[in-house]
Amino acid sequence: MAAHVFSLDPLWAAVAVLDAALPVAANVFVLARRYDIYVERASSIVLISTTASVVTVSALLALLSPR
Repeated sequence: MAAHVFSLDPLWAAVAVLDAALPVAANVFVLARRYDIYVERASSIVLISTTASVVTVSALLALLSPR
C-alpha cells in the first residue's frame, strides 16, 4: 500500500512497512501504570508484540532486502 497508494520510493516504502511491524511501545505500559488501568493487559500486549516481532521483522527484512 505504501508503494502503490502513496507512491513512495521503494526505500521509503520498506522503511514504512518495517516501522509498522515493530512491537507496541513500552509507553503503553507506562500510561497504563500511571492511570492504574489495564496494567496487566498492557504488559501482556507489550510482551506478545515483542515476541511476535522477532519473527515478523526478521521475515520482512529478508523479503524487503535489496538483491
